[in-house]
Amino acid sequence: MLELDPPPARGAQAGARDGAAQARSASARRWAIWQEQEAAGQQACFATPLRLVCRKMDCPWRGECMKLRADWMR
Repeated sequence: MLELDPPPARGAQAGARDGAAQARSASARRWAIWQEQEAAGQQACFATPLRLVCRKMDCPWRGECMKLRADWMR
């Protein structure tokens, strides 16, 4: 039997689904970066409160880490 994709969501439901997918994606990215930091012998600090006192100017994730983001996306 042929399986069809569900129709595109509309309105508030679409926004909620998109937001949830973005949050999952952001969380997965954070975990991946934390794993890389730990593998390199560094503290897993990406997008944590430690970013507020960070002085590692050569960090490859600094620009992304220092961006402001909503609490629900952390």
